[in-house]
Amino acid sequence: MRRLRAREEPAAAGGQLNDRQHAVVQLVGQGLTNQQIARRLDVSPHTVNYHLRKLYGNYGVRSRIGLLRAVQDGVRANAG
Repeated sequence: MRRLRAREEPAAAGGQLNDRQHAVVQLVGQGLTNQQIARRLDVSPHTVNYHLRKLYGNYGVRSRIGLLRAVQDGVRANAG
């Protein structure tokens, strides 16, 4: 069984993002493509796609805009 590195640990309960997920969401919010995100994070575009698919599933969305809205709503709900 493969051990996860700290940055790859699953998201915590309550909708909080781990460090890698947070970085991907932030870069998506800046309008970067998967390839640009991959270069910034020093990973493959396939890895970025994997993180996005997992995030889409966790938030029940089908697009980058949906993801950004869901994350924003989650932050507001946790803050209030």
